[in-house]
Amino acid sequence: MVYDYKAGGHALIITTPRKSDRLLDTAVHYSNAMASQLLGLTRDEMHGKRATDPVWRFIQEDGTRLPVDKYPVNRALQTAGERKRDLIVGICRPDREGPTWVQFDTQVIQNPGSQLIVVTFFEVTVQMRAATTLKASEMRYRRLFESAQDGILILDAEMGTVVDVNPFLTELLGYSRELFVGRKIWELGFLKDSIANKTHFTELQEKEYIRYDDLPLETADGRRIAVEFVSNVYLVNGHKVIQCNIRDISAKKRVEEALWDSGEQFRAMFEVASIGMAQADVQTGQWLRVNHKMCAITGYSADEMLKMRILDITHPDDRKKDWEEFQRVVKGEAADYRLEKRYIRKDGSVVWVNVNMTIIRDVAGQPVRTIAAVEDITERKASEQQIRQLSRAVEQSPISIILTNTKGDIHYVNPKFTEVTGYSLEEVVSRNPRLLKSGHQSPGFYKKLWETITAGHDWRGELGNRKKNGEIYWESALISPIKDEHGTITHFMALKEDITERKRAEQDVLEISGHELNRIGQELHDDICQWMAATSMLAGALARNLAKESPENAARAREVSENTRHALDSLRMLARGLTPEVIQLEGGLTGALLKLAANVENMFRIRCLYECAGTVEIRDENVALHLYRIAQEAISNAVRHGGAQEVVIVLRRHDGRVSMLIRDDGSGIPQPLPLTSGMGLRSMRYRAESIGATLEIRPGASGGTEIVCTLPEKP
Repeated sequence: MVYDYKAGGHALIITTPRKSDRLLDTAVHYSNAMASQLLGLTRDEMHGKRATDPVWRFIQEDGTRLPVDKYPVNRALQTAGERKRDLIVGICRPDREGPTWVQFDTQVIQNPGSQLIVVTFFEVTVQMRAATTLKASEMRYRRLFESAQDGILILDAEMGTVVDVNPFLTELLGYSRELFVGRKIWELGFLKDSIANKTHFTELQEKEYIRYDDLPLETADGRRIAVEFVSNVYLVNGHKVIQCNIRDISAKKRVEEALWDSGEQFRAMFEVASIGMAQADVQTGQWLRVNHKMCAITGYSADEMLKMRILDITHPDDRKKDWEEFQRVVKGEAADYRLEKRYIRKDGSVVWVNVNMTIIRDVAGQPVRTIAAVEDITERKASEQQIRQLSRAVEQSPISIILTNTKGDIHYVNPKFTEVTGYSLEEVVSRNPRLLKSGHQSPGFYKKLWETITAGHDWRGELGNRKKNGEIYWESALISPIKDEHGTITHFMALKEDITERKRAEQDVLEISGHELNRIGQELHDDICQWMAATSMLAGALARNLAKESPENAARAREVSENTRHALDSLRMLARGLTPEVIQLEGGLTGALLKLAANVENMFRIRCLYECAGTVEIRDENVALHLYRIAQEAISNAVRHGGAQEVVIVLRRHDGRVSMLIRDDGSGIPQPLPLTSGMGLRSMRYRAESIGATLEIRPGASGGTEIVCTLPEKP
């Protein structure tokens, strides 16, 4: 049999009974979508489940687990099919905080040769919470009320004898304590209009509670006072007692009567309201009464407003809608209306308001006037507009934007992110941005990044990431923490620009510059150095020829020859630096760095040391050349910009990695490095990235700068 039962929004389960070894049991035969929604279980999860199965997670109102024999289906079976209604049971669902309360209606249906149990139920969580809240509120109120400075009488609930009376009541009524204690309540003449007779006392014993909101009492000196009289019966050490709380409300009554007679109560509420309050004629919309806040909202005085109609200050674009809603309420088609609309202020400016309007009717139900609460929402509307503009800016931004929580889980990415990476918003929500990692950055790199932003600082840098299709791309990123009003970090936001093409162009420039350096070095060696060597030789020959005829000119010729030879040596060192030919040199990179150190000492007249721990062989000519250029650039920066007097080059292999350290005693590089570093620093980074190495630039332990280039694995 196929059921299609919607139950008017009720949940439905149909079960078939069967015998078990211990008690009548049932198996779920059918359940509708509402049952799945309330129970937090799919139909497949419920189908075939027995009533005794722990999957139901039923509890009683006191929070204890509902016994199996009290399950809705089992109760129906135990009572021979009698229909059971109004059974309220809690359902403990792991995906919700607190139980979900439902009300069950069970009925056994007899069919030829079969028996079905139909269970309908609906959620009453809101009602249960409201009832619980109301009960707690009443208890708090009663405790506060009864502990106030009120008159109190304690009675024996069986005999009606006064056991005790507090001083407040004796002072209020002017009677001594002895007049109360030991006497029957109905013997106290001043209570003759309340419970001072046996009939009323019997009623109190049965109901255990009597309350008089306005009870007249006569004091010892003949004054009549109005009191609020509350009597309760409760147990004290197993014995019933009655507590009567008596509060003097004479002054309160006088104030209420004065307010009621003069209308002060309504006027006070109307005038001091923190929002605009206004009354208008139901037929014409003429303003009849406005408060100070309404005048502040519109810019008109009260006298000016009372000469105008609602439509006179309503924005022309809102008048039709406003008048239609107004008439619906006047005609009784709606009890009230709520509308966001615009007023034109006296100065011509526009103010947004939220209007809640209803009708005041006479005893015959005829509309008398309208009353409206008007709230100025101009700032809220401006904020909403700013949010919409910001949202459009984010959506249309030419850079990628990522928003994460403090754990790094992605909450939002904009369309540009999808365009660049190939990942849609749905694919990355709740995932970590590490899904983009390409391996170009080391774990230490990401550790430092995370430490920076979790400390509340911005992080700027470049990232080599991987797209969904596997393609590597480069981004210039700014990652910033977002803080709440208390300074607590709530989210992280990354702004990322695709710089892949720029990186490629820079790499091309780097390669071209390398070729140009080689070409210039070769030309220096092959052309200029040869000419200078010839010049030195000619000057030497000239000096020898002039030795006898003109010793003075011979000395000058020898000086020219010597200076030319020194210049030739410098040019040859420069040429070798521009064209290191690392692989061709005996000793490879080690030999090239050793010669570089010697050349630096000769050219700059500083101390330059080279240290190599063990044998470090770089077979890849391209890798060796890039490492050489990095060392060359680092030394040049140290000498030319840092004023270094000593430079140390260290090359070593450890833990399967090759590292090269250049340490100097110069003035150092500012930390943190500026976002737009010089070309020298940028070229070192590009060279390191091109061979899969990392480059770290840091202050030296004793001053100066340390530059460390590390290859992650044996090249």
